[in-house]
Amino acid sequence: MSEQAVPPTWTTPPDDLLRQTQGEAMVLAARQIVGNDLSIESVQIPRNPRRKPVVLKGLLNRPSEDVFGGWLAEFNRRGYTPLLRPDEDALKSGGTSQAVVLEVLAGAVPKTRSRAWINLVLFVLTVISTLFVGALYGELDIDPTLPTNVLIVRILTTPSLLLSGWPFAATLLGILTAHEFGHYFAARYHKVAVTLPYFLPMPLGFGTLGAFIRLKEPVPDQRKLFDIGVAGPLAGLVLAVPLLFFCLCLSPIDIVPPGSGGFVEGNSLLY
Repeated sequence: MSEQAVPPTWTTPPDDLLRQTQGEAMVLAARQIVGNDLSIESVQIPRNPRRKPVVLKGLLNRPSEDVFGGWLAEFNRRGYTPLLRPDEDALKSGGTSQAVVLEVLAGAVPKTRSRAWINLVLFVLTVISTLFVGALYGELDIDPTLPTNVLIVRILTTPSLLLSGWPFAATLLGILTAHEFGHYFAARYHKVAVTLPYFLPMPLGFGTLGAFIRLKEPVPDQRKLFDIGVAGPLAGLVLAVPLLFFCLCLSPIDIVPPGSGGFVEGNSLLY
């Protein structure tokens, strides 16, 4: 009689074993990526590496700004996200500044495609809203006694009046655009993926709630983050200061009529 073959049976490993295997795989990947640049002294694998990071502590052999960009690209390629920070415990105990903590998270931030038409639509709406507010301020200068609701109706029913608000709109949007593109070009210089500026229209107040750009990926190191952050205010300041004095030269000095609205700015350090 021929023996009947017994089909193999498969067992599912327990979740703890799967998690441990995943954690070990993350540690192995980290050693392969950073092994030449980081002398690893300790490794901590969490019970659930899908939600908590694998933590490696050690000493950098090279400056972080020289190595982390390559680490980030390779970790992302393998589906992980690295976070590097100084080892505060080592520094408090008199350790070297090269002591760092590397946290490796499961999963990588996907790079989304930009939809430039959204940026364009928001910018056009912001141009319209700042023109509207500029025209409103202009009409108030002509006749400060008119109620605001009457002026709003007048501007809405006479679209050509919007063009009278161009000095206000051009000045405000010029400074705001310089600010945002300062961030944008600094990010592009450091090869950090960001979106174009999103302008936020608001038909009251200043005519806009401002603007922002969105990071598409983590910034590799603090120096690049600082450069990107400070570039916006500096770019806006370069344009804002000369525009301030230019507009002050064009501003008439007069007595505010009784009953008209307004607000007191206070004393400026510049003028």
